[in-house]
Amino acid sequence: MSSIKLVLRSDKINKKSGKAPLYIRVIKDRKTRFISLGQQLDPKYWDDEKQRVKKSFPNSARMNAFLSQRISETEQKILEESLKNRNVSTKQLKVSIVGKEPPKFFDFAYKKLEMMMSYKKYATYDNYKTNLMKFERFCGTKDIYFEDITISMLKDYEHFLITELKNSQSTVHYAFTVLKVFFYQAINEDIIPLTLNPLRKYLIKFTPTPKDYLDNVQYEKLLNYKALHPTRQIVLDMFLFSSYAGGLRFIDTISLRWEHYNKAEKRISKVIEKTNRQHQIRLPEQASVIIEKYYSETAQPANFIFPFLPNREYSASEFFKIKNTLDRKANNHLKQIGKELEFPFKLSFHVSRHTFATRALRNGMRMEYVSKVLDHSTLSQTQVYAKIVNSELDNAMDKVFNKII
Repeated sequence: MSSIKLVLRSDKINKKSGKAPLYIRVIKDRKTRFISLGQQLDPKYWDDEKQRVKKSFPNSARMNAFLSQRISETEQKILEESLKNRNVSTKQLKVSIVGKEPPKFFDFAYKKLEMMMSYKKYATYDNYKTNLMKFERFCGTKDIYFEDITISMLKDYEHFLITELKNSQSTVHYAFTVLKVFFYQAINEDIIPLTLNPLRKYLIKFTPTPKDYLDNVQYEKLLNYKALHPTRQIVLDMFLFSSYAGGLRFIDTISLRWEHYNKAEKRISKVIEKTNRQHQIRLPEQASVIIEKYYSETAQPANFIFPFLPNREYSASEFFKIKNTLDRKANNHLKQIGKELEFPFKLSFHVSRHTFATRALRNGMRMEYVSKVLDHSTLSQTQVYAKIVNSELDNAMDKVFNKII
């Protein structure tokens, strides 16, 4: 048994126009489908009890005639489909009424993922795919339409990420950011209307986690650390090099070749993997000393500076695949070093980037310069580190005046 009703979706009201969309609601076997009528209406003109627009609405007679016709057509379609198949689903009914199948979320999202691969955005592809697979696991199927994703469903998904997958607040926030990206891509390509996006009104509580970095005492300990394992010493040198060389990311450090290094000018120049931008930086003396430890007369321009992986040519996709394995290997070594030195946080390669930024700002480098060296897209990304330095100053002031008092 099916039931149909005209409904004004006040939960999808347009904030600018103050209007809400009109839908035909179809309920069968406790499953609900909404069919857009392509009409928006100020709620003050809608009579929900009579399922009609009020007489005060301009051209109310014409609008009510249109609504009556659409209801009649919908009833006829439901009857026809039910005669063909008693167990026809609300999804099948909607396809029959609308005349075409609504867009499916995962079909669209995975197609966009393949485009990322063709653009060689491997890091973005990997992160987005991981989060899409999380959402697919939650849904239990790829057969999900955009309109199936409601606020109620998003609440359940958030609960699933926190309780089942034990995701942190920042990880949950990122998972929803990925969903939001695909929704807005679909809207921009006119695949779905803006009113079909539940993420506009769904907010994830998010407090940025503090960034770990080495203070002067911890940094001195690391400089004096002697690694007994040869590979661990290479990892340590890469970490220290990055902390001097503008917080160069792990993938850019391991892919640094001698052809990227101008020994006379003590300058490196290479395309950054994440941003695909050409990046140049003049190295401080400490950074040059570290990499010149690895120089030999037999070194070829195409050889990697740090001998952390074999010297040969890698395709971009191949290099990206092995990068994750190498990243884990390096971070395992750094984690052990951090434990031995009793650091209060888990030492990882990315800490070198945070350490460079805080040390640079603390030593008086202008924020715009720090932002440029870090290859940030916006200055706001760098301001996070300025807050850290300001917090250190506040703590120092408190300690000084507490002693005076």
